[in-house]
Amino acid sequence: MEDALAHKKEDLLQLDTRRAIYDYVKRCPGAHLRGVEREVGLPFGQVLYHLDYLERNGLVVAKKDGGFKRYFVTNHIGRKEKQFLSMFRHDLPRKVAILLLLNPGQSHRELLECLSISGSTLSFHLNKMVDSGLLVRREEGNENFYHLEDEKTAAKTLILYRESFEDAAVDRFAEVWLTANFLQPEERREALMGDLGGAFKQRAPGTFTDLASSVLDG
Repeated sequence: MEDALAHKKEDLLQLDTRRAIYDYVKRCPGAHLRGVEREVGLPFGQVLYHLDYLERNGLVVAKKDGGFKRYFVTNHIGRKEKQFLSMFRHDLPRKVAILLLLNPGQSHRELLECLSISGSTLSFHLNKMVDSGLLVRREEGNENFYHLEDEKTAAKTLILYRESFEDAAVDRFAEVWLTANFLQPEERREALMGDLGGAFKQRAPGTFTDLASSVLDG
């Protein structure tokens, strides 16, 4: 049975252009139609035809994200990873996720200090992230505090597919996160906040805002 499915897949991907589209979606899960078009350099209509063909034949699946579709290779990654990748393909939610992975439980005010956006823009995106179920909001007095619903999966997804984001902030986050995770839990917290000398190749800054700036802005 598995051999038959493998042969069917190879038959469906015999066309070089179709295989190029399939391979790109595999490397960059959550890519949307225009992104695939730019990457493979084919006309829009041709890319749409091949994506529809791959979807009809069960080789890719599409997930709605606002007004467009995001494509994933079938059975390649799990449901939660698909959700995070759809979110991470947007620049601001990706930055918010990085900030919350570095220091969970930040307030709206604290996040805003690290981002060059208006408070209303941040609120809009935070609300969408909460509605998606990937972000958890905790009310305390007059402030809201946030953490990712599944930090382990979020960090793994960012790091595993970091090349597909083409984002220096993701690369710097991956370096910090992977280094810190070789430490004991209490040491990891100190390292991320910059209090453990020699934990990284370069000593991390001394405050969360400085650390966030070093990761997001280089």
